[in-house]
Amino acid sequence: MQCATVLLVAIAFALLPRDAFAQSTESRLSVSGGVRWTGGSNIGPRDADETTAGGGSYRLFASDTELGGTTAADATLGVRLTRLLRAEIIVSYGRLNLRTHVSSDVEGIPDTEASESIGQLTLEGSGLIDLTAWRLPRQTMPFLAAGGGYLRHLHEGRMFVESGTIFHAGGGVLVPMGSAAGGEARSALRFDVKAMIRNGGAIPDDAPHVSPSLAASFVWNF
Repeated sequence: MQCATVLLVAIAFALLPRDAFAQSTESRLSVSGGVRWTGGSNIGPRDADETTAGGGSYRLFASDTELGGTTAADATLGVRLTRLLRAEIIVSYGRLNLRTHVSSDVEGIPDTEASESIGQLTLEGSGLIDLTAWRLPRQTMPFLAAGGGYLRHLHEGRMFVESGTIFHAGGGVLVPMGSAAGGEARSALRFDVKAMIRNGGAIPDDAPHVSPSLAASFVWNF
């Protein structure tokens, strides 16, 4: 993840014009709200082993766990740092299912599946680079984005909370509404496509898990 983020930032800075860090005359603050869909992730098989008296292991049953997809509500507060650079704080909340398929039980119990509904709260910081040289029709502005932050999973019944980390890298487009162009528009539609990397929380291993993410939101500029 760190290598991918560094590569993304390096490519973006290579595309910047010389006045990238000039002071902006466009709107300084923005607030947006919308929805984000994040795909599921197959965590993979794990065996439940028992240590024998001789120091070996004996498999009691096998399991295969999957983290389901989620549709979350997003709220974002952004600030323009320069003409091309923006910084954001993103809060999102949604629900997902954690499903585990249990099989090959040593006592012959039939295969079964356990499912739990989990609340997912994220708090992320993000840096964005506007690609003004690639401006599209209708003054649509493409951008690159990368960042990360805090992940919290609240188990069913609200009795158990687990924390982890979340990172993202990708980009999107900002489509101004009305006749104003670019950052002069007071409102806009925004569409994001990102790779989300989650680690920890309810995920029962220490490996990062990557999922695709699509988001749509309405933006107000001040």
